[in-house]
Amino acid sequence: MICEQCKELEARVHLTQIVENAVTHVHLCERCAAERGIETAAPEPKHPLGDFLHAVQQQAAQMPGDAARCAYCGTSLRDFRASGRLGCAHCYGAFEQSLRELLRRVHGGGDVARRDPGARVTLDLSLIPDGGLHWLTASGEHAGIVLSSRIRLARNIAGFAFPTRAREGERLRVLHQVRDAAARSASLRSAALVRVDECTAQERLLLHERHLVSRELAGLDRQQGVMATGAGAVLLTGEAGLMVNEEDHLRLQVFRSGFDVPGALREAERIDQELGAELPYAWHKEFGFLTACPTNTGTGMRASVLIHLPGLVLTQEIGKVLQGLQHMGLTYRGLYGEGSDVLGNFFQISNQTTLGRGEADLADQLVRVVRRVIEREEEARRVLLRDAGYIIEDKLWRAFGTLRHARNLPADEAMNLLSGVRLAAGLNLIPGLSVYTLNKLLIFSQSAHLAQAEGRALTDGEANLARAKYVRTVLANEAKLPG
Repeated sequence: MICEQCKELEARVHLTQIVENAVTHVHLCERCAAERGIETAAPEPKHPLGDFLHAVQQQAAQMPGDAARCAYCGTSLRDFRASGRLGCAHCYGAFEQSLRELLRRVHGGGDVARRDPGARVTLDLSLIPDGGLHWLTASGEHAGIVLSSRIRLARNIAGFAFPTRAREGERLRVLHQVRDAAARSASLRSAALVRVDECTAQERLLLHERHLVSRELAGLDRQQGVMATGAGAVLLTGEAGLMVNEEDHLRLQVFRSGFDVPGALREAERIDQELGAELPYAWHKEFGFLTACPTNTGTGMRASVLIHLPGLVLTQEIGKVLQGLQHMGLTYRGLYGEGSDVLGNFFQISNQTTLGRGEADLADQLVRVVRRVIEREEEARRVLLRDAGYIIEDKLWRAFGTLRHARNLPADEAMNLLSGVRLAAGLNLIPGLSVYTLNKLLIFSQSAHLAQAEGRALTDGEANLARAKYVRTVLANEAKLPG
């Protein structure tokens, strides 16, 4: 995203401002933000990888063995210092003395090990129950505020280099082993296999828009959408997905609708145990599960919730809440996780550390903190109705009116307007508009889904027209307006 002021540099300061009860979103580069005297409401969350790389650089400067290499994959300490990524599971043994203290700096003290683990399918989403969108059904607890809960587990297979360092043949062997193990798994034996590396760029984007694959596996950050590695795939069931040959050999993720982190964890652990019985996981008695990025080492788990917080934004309490998350060892990102902007007041809240604590402890902490965030959001909404009822009602109805009649609707504007309509539905201002419908609008109004509906690739301008038409049709059919 380009800076709104200079139109030259990348926007790195993203603010939500409230001026005379009007919510505006400002996207500026750091230089223009400084010129305007703007400070962010909350400090940018510190990424654990940044801390880790800083620690690596500090220690490497004092180490004579900087050129030491892993005998298996050839990765050196100098390579690791530059990229933050190890080449294979054997690197943890080759650099064990250097890594031990670094891992403790990133993840904290405490015991590390927790438990010892034991043909192309074309993109046909009809083969997947609910098209992989069961998490949109609004069937879980607090579904009006929490869209979904997710558990992601990162795993690697012993004896193979990590995907970004592996040769094509190795990645294919990993895929074959995983496919065979899934076929013997009670949970995954009927999963649909999608060879993501053989999909078109538009198909990969569609999978990403549904949260079924990551940006990295979809190749979205690369020029012209070129895949980072071959043999990239995903196995999909109704609530679970298993990405193969992403940053790690395996990225298992389980989604649940609404606020149900414990349910997602139980399902993820069950599938993980089934796969662990068939596959030799890369595991270290001290470090735990070994991953390409050491910030994921240990449990390899990311627990997260996708939550809608317009009340806290409108009451200007969001900065305090986000600061509090960081003090509790949690972090926040945008709708699509790492690297995505916060749009429409949707935040993804997750744990930041993965080593030194068990999966259940990390999940419990997230649940406790998110419950408190939900309470504060509900209180903020009550305050808005009490102190600025007619102003808020007018603003939200204006958002609905724009969506109901717009003929040209850019994606960012649609997200912000849908946030207002979602809040209006939560405050019972717009009858007949279900949370499930609003959830679907978030996904099906995105560019790849619009292109799929039209049966052809769309320019940005054509997508804006198609988006406006789609949203108008859905709201006309499902919203029951008062006379």
